[in-house]
Amino acid sequence: MRELCVVDGAAGPRIVERPGDQSVLEGGSATLQCRASGVPRPSVSWLKNDLDLPSAADRRLLVDDDGTLRLTELRRADSGVYRCVASNSLGSVSEFARLHVLGSVLSSLRTLHKAVADRRLRPLC
Repeated sequence: MRELCVVDGAAGPRIVERPGDQSVLEGGSATLQCRASGVPRPSVSWLKNDLDLPSAADRRLLVDDDGTLRLTELRRADSGVYRCVASNSLGSVSEFARLHVLGSVLSSLRTLHKAVADRRLRPLC
């Protein structure tokens, strides 16, 4: 854990509510919390697998004013390590969580049905 830096009433950022690992079905939603404190108030940004999130281009991703990341209509490709970074003029701190998007049973059945229809998979009976 990082120490809190205090200079003339200012305080380095500190994450007070960390995101937690989640497993969610494909098509579902996830909420990753990341609340931070500090003076001046820290800004919170998110990375996925250490790359910037395309939040402006992807309407399925939303970062609330309090730093909470909301993801909707999840796809398997959304699985990964999400890192929240809280920053102010005195520094930055980060925490991460793993998001696992599991294929739905319906999706698996469609894939199986298609394989049988395409004769790539033959019934045993």
